[in-house]
Amino acid sequence: MNLIQLRYFQAVCACGNLTQAAQQLHISQPSLSSAIQTLEKEFGVGLFVRQYRGVELTAEGEQLLKLSRSLTENADKLVRIMQDLGAGRHILRLGVPPVLGGWLLPRLYTDFFRHHEELGLEIMEKRRAVIKEELEHELLDLAFIIHTQPVYSGFESLFVTDLESGALVSRAHPLAGEKVLPLANLSAEKLVLMPELFFQSELVEERFRKAGQEPQILCRTSQLYTMIQLVKNGGAMGVGYKEMFLDDPDLCFLPFKEPLKIHLSLIWKKHQYASEGMKQLIAFLKNGKASS
Repeated sequence: MNLIQLRYFQAVCACGNLTQAAQQLHISQPSLSSAIQTLEKEFGVGLFVRQYRGVELTAEGEQLLKLSRSLTENADKLVRIMQDLGAGRHILRLGVPPVLGGWLLPRLYTDFFRHHEELGLEIMEKRRAVIKEELEHELLDLAFIIHTQPVYSGFESLFVTDLESGALVSRAHPLAGEKVLPLANLSAEKLVLMPELFFQSELVEERFRKAGQEPQILCRTSQLYTMIQLVKNGGAMGVGYKEMFLDDPDLCFLPFKEPLKIHLSLIWKKHQYASEGMKQLIAFLKNGKASS
């Protein structure tokens, strides 16, 4: 048994199909089948039940999948640590909330990464639940998360800033001149919200439920461009964070009268190996040097 065979096995589990797994791995299907058969022969068990349209794990295969994941993850961790200790280019794997990437990343680049050319950067825009899982498995080094309550147990955190939640309207909208917007005023508007599992949408819809109101949802989208175009050209009202919306002379942002207290923090798994890049970014944010 070797790590390559285990990674091949994991790829088949993920795809549920030998042909697709072979394409993903960029190897021939006979080579992949041979690797799986070698594992089955070595262990003396069948790992898959072959079916017409794919494969299913046996009970023994499920056990191998569970145990092999920790083995390959630790191998990847070992490589990262040794590369970080060496003289090579350090890669920082950073999770970011999808809707805030356009605001957050340019500031990080201008203030931090531009001055640390020895650091490579892998940006992964993911929802909060996915970020948590990938941090736990050390598939990410650090991540920015949006939250209202204390962050998850088992993680270190560093507060970065508060986020302002409100509505985006066109300059021609009847409410455009308001300084603040009562949530009750939204019940008559056609709203463009982020998808259901996005944190900010959950908070806004919870406020509607508590007020006994039903929002008129025109559509849901994680694409900022789509939201802005519907606001500009369709007379809709977008709901999000002020930081999402870059300056646009045709649009205005109205903060909610009943503010949603939302925080942006950097988090990382407790007791994990901290690379030099992680230490530098954490120290930078602790010093409060990010652009406002």
